[in-house]
Amino acid sequence: MILDNEKLINKISVPVLPDVLIRKHLIALLGKRKSYKATWISSKAGSGKTTLAASYIKSESLPHVWYQFDQTDDVASFFYYINKALKHQYPNIHGLLIKSGTMVNKDPVKFAKRYFETLSSSIKEPFTFVFDNYQEINAESRLHDVIRDFIESVGLFLHIIILSRKAPHLNMSSQIANKNIHMIRENSLLMNKEESARIIQQETGLNPTQDELNAIYKKTAGWVAGLILMSINRDDSYAESLKQSLDMNHYINNYFESELFRKLDDTTKLFLIKTAILDELTPDVSRDITGVKDPAGLLSWMHESKYFIEKFSGDDQSYQYHPLFKDFLKYKLELTFSNSDIFVLKQKAALSLEKDEKFTLAANLFSRIKDYDNLIRLLQNIAHDLFELELYHPLIQLLEKIPADRLETSPWIQYWLGSSYRYVNVKKSFVYLKTALELFVQTDNQKGFIYCWLAISGTTYYARDTYWQLDEQLEVYLYPDYRQGWFVPTVG
Repeated sequence: MILDNEKLINKISVPVLPDVLIRKHLIALLGKRKSYKATWISSKAGSGKTTLAASYIKSESLPHVWYQFDQTDDVASFFYYINKALKHQYPNIHGLLIKSGTMVNKDPVKFAKRYFETLSSSIKEPFTFVFDNYQEINAESRLHDVIRDFIESVGLFLHIIILSRKAPHLNMSSQIANKNIHMIRENSLLMNKEESARIIQQETGLNPTQDELNAIYKKTAGWVAGLILMSINRDDSYAESLKQSLDMNHYINNYFESELFRKLDDTTKLFLIKTAILDELTPDVSRDITGVKDPAGLLSWMHESKYFIEKFSGDDQSYQYHPLFKDFLKYKLELTFSNSDIFVLKQKAALSLEKDEKFTLAANLFSRIKDYDNLIRLLQNIAHDLFELELYHPLIQLLEKIPADRLETSPWIQYWLGSSYRYVNVKKSFVYLKTALELFVQTDNQKGFIYCWLAISGTTYYARDTYWQLDEQLEVYLYPDYRQGWFVPTVG
């Protein structure tokens, strides 16, 4: 299966929570679902948005779909994953499965409106959608319109929770004005002093003095992640650390270095530094690039010890570092290895990801290190399967990572770009296919020529006013010069 299994799991799974402070007054705010169609939780990273939503889902035992947005999401992939999640929750539900990706791409807003109306009328029990990392959606994406229309169409039993580091997109203005969206802003998520003391006690088993608590609260201003960062691996007092007056970023880096990283053995340090190049950590890939014999045990230990690594639910073991900790580890990576060594390490990681059939992650890493030979080889191997799944936008995004100078000598990449753009932008499709056809002719590639010609024929179907171009192509490419020797049957 081309779509990475771990990505599918992470896309639609609630993050697994460690022991957390249950904030009943915030859960009560989310409980006002009958008064609003959606709740928008907006605050900076590490403020507890995900923890709050996951705690609410767990405490209320609500049927739900949890969706993790990322920068690769478009309308087609969004509905693909939503369908997967809904089919798991309601295997007998009718009228929701997408039978053609083309329908979504042709008129996404119209399709979404019909889809959500069907959804709202089909579910007859309280059900919650959680959209996490909403800030990752491109500002120009049609997904904003889709989510807006989803909120508008929400029926009696549905509720939407949106988690974002940003304020609502401008196209949500009407929904806010109509009081369809309930806002929970950053100030509501900040810990008060009593909650801060409970966090410290929970993380360390210590009860800070009033002076220490005042100093801690002044430094963190109720920021949850900051409280936890200041609580890890403390001995018996906060007094010494509070004497320092440091910039927050320097403080966190110094904290990671002196209070966490320095206490680890050399093998674990090197494991952390090398795996900082990965967006997602799995045992097999981690083993390939570090040589550690039991990466699953080490990852599990780090997660249980709250070493700033998050785990997602599902059968496949998949982790990711907290962004602040990952930045720290990348800094250590640059201090430890030369640029050439880092390139070799990343290339090895990308090849391991490919071997593990995590093709999207592999392609992204090949692209970042500008290993275009391996990137082109990989994309030529997986393009057909992605195309057959009608994931045209994700395929285009991967193919367009190849620079123009390499694209000029890669007819199959041009072909897949042209074929995918048939459902997105017909003019672009025709340009890519025309270039691919020329390259196939120049290299005497009959298979490529036939595939490309059929795709050009299909392009004229999607843009009926370009039939004249088909005639032109027939004259230029098939008669008389290019025809000679191509389709003459062999008698023998």
